[in-house]
Amino acid sequence: MLVDLGSGNAHNTSLIIDQLLATHERVTYVPVDISEDYLNKTAEGIKAIYGNKLDVKPIGEEYLTALKDISTYTDRKLIVWFGSIQNLPYETQVEYLTEIRNAMRDGDKLLVTLDITDTSQKQTIEFAYLDPEGYNEKFDLSSIRRLNTEMGGNIDLSNFEIKNELVVKSSESQCSYINVWMEATHDCVFDVKTLDLTVKLEKGDKLNLHEEGGISCKYTIEQVRHLFNRASLGIVDFWVNKHVAAVVVNRK
Repeated sequence: MLVDLGSGNAHNTSLIIDQLLATHERVTYVPVDISEDYLNKTAEGIKAIYGNKLDVKPIGEEYLTALKDISTYTDRKLIVWFGSIQNLPYETQVEYLTEIRNAMRDGDKLLVTLDITDTSQKQTIEFAYLDPEGYNEKFDLSSIRRLNTEMGGNIDLSNFEIKNELVVKSSESQCSYINVWMEATHDCVFDVKTLDLTVKLEKGDKLNLHEEGGISCKYTIEQVRHLFNRASLGIVDFWVNKHVAAVVVNRK
């Protein structure tokens, strides 16, 4: 059984499906995604490609809810989680990994990808999150636009400048991360009607665009090993290139 947490369009996962079908007579694919509409499209697309060779059982739930169902499955499982872990706060990463571990049985494996980056290249990394094309800025500001359109906000984005910082952590019990914020270019006031909220900012005040602990965590292998160890998971094998580590773990 192949469980795909945050399956999206399953483009990356199809590479693993191909390999499993080459070596196993029967494979069940369980894509998990919070968006049921998108999940159903993914399931239909996968069925169209593989037909009866693959049994597809989508779960349209948040991860922690889906894992309760997955824990009852007795088939040997490979759980894959591509990229998403590094955008969670550190303690939440531990919490999610622990829940995944609890859904695994002896013989099951978890494959995770994480961002391995040379944090000594601080300026280069920070520039990457303020790209000239503005893709990251559009993503960063999506929450502010939703406050305006869905919750009666009147936040004028022209009053702010997007800034970021790579916060480097060398301890094995932490990880480095990117902080992103909107900084007021002058004094301003805005309201969010649905929240009955009025905010007054002075020039230089920051409006953080994420939870405490930043986004897009960066790890060393030692930090990765410590992270999994806290969730009672042990590294079976890993592969590293310039930017990414793919790590296979099992239950301790």
